[in-house]
Amino acid sequence: MTTFVGKIALWLTVCLMGLTELAAAKGETKTTPEYFFDGTEDYANATAITWAHAVNSKKMLEAALNGDKNMLEADVLIGVKEGGTIREPIMAHPPSNTSDITFAEFLSEVMKGSSDRKKGIKLDFKDIESVEPCLKLLKKHSKHIHFPVWLNADILVGPGNPTAEPVDASKFLNLTQKYAPFATLSLGWTTSYDCENPGSYEERHVEAMKSLLDFKLETPPTFPVRAGIAIHSFDRLLELVGNFKSSTVTIWSAKEDALNHTLLHEFVFMMGANRAYLDLPFNLQTGPHATCGTSTHQDDPVDDVANREVVDTPTNGTDGPEPDFSGANLMGSSVIVVAVLAVCLIWHKLY
Repeated sequence: MTTFVGKIALWLTVCLMGLTELAAAKGETKTTPEYFFDGTEDYANATAITWAHAVNSKKMLEAALNGDKNMLEADVLIGVKEGGTIREPIMAHPPSNTSDITFAEFLSEVMKGSSDRKKGIKLDFKDIESVEPCLKLLKKHSKHIHFPVWLNADILVGPGNPTAEPVDASKFLNLTQKYAPFATLSLGWTTSYDCENPGSYEERHVEAMKSLLDFKLETPPTFPVRAGIAIHSFDRLLELVGNFKSSTVTIWSAKEDALNHTLLHEFVFMMGANRAYLDLPFNLQTGPHATCGTSTHQDDPVDDVANREVVDTPTNGTDGPEPDFSGANLMGSSVIVVAVLAVCLIWHKLY
């Protein structure tokens, strides 16, 4: 979008699309926000979900289960439990291939803990070998799993020149649909990031993802996108989520990913609170202000492995044009804004 009017018009489309889906979703399986916030004003607010990262040890799991974060994000790969010799799914992040907790133990603790407090899990699979044994276990206990389960993998090569190999897309999708169709698929791209030349999610990236999902999903997917790249890709990512009913994006960021905080705030506003999960290490309203390559983030004790942080760079004209707030443009835009609000309020009353 190159003008303020165009952005408001696009937001109207997003608003109507989101409200239509909220009305149609009544009676269906609860979304992740509904699970945590049902009966409150945040029942459809994906941005309100909070995250505990790299929950890959007994100590971190205990802290996360007793903490106030909603979703527990943990990494899964084939490795060896400390003191053992059997290769099996464990909770660890490469390059580590040992842990003091296996996936089976992790799941058992979460199931016990969820009886006392609401928690969900996001399993980030780092290799294809760990997927099937974990999904078999999820299926075995499916009658006792009443909390959100997300299955995450980078299944396509994405922007930049990433060196990490994606997880086998065909195998991952086939296995998840065979054993755990009830779970939310979190399907992303491998990426590399240069703060001076962040790039964007191009049409080829979106089309490749759409072509993989040529079957009906039982649960709407979410697409994890890197914040510094996503803010330059709004139109294409909106097109992607528009192809899958009630799908969302999960906005994440890595260490020293410099980005324009204003553009990120605008991206989330335009995408809509019901379509954008914020897996970020700072508050969107008061994000850090620093230059490329520096950090102002203070680590969360349950988020110290990934050590994620986002820094901010001032708008300098290279991040795209600023909104046009001239008198003539603002006058025309005000009519659109009023129309948007009126339609949204009427729709809310009807549904």
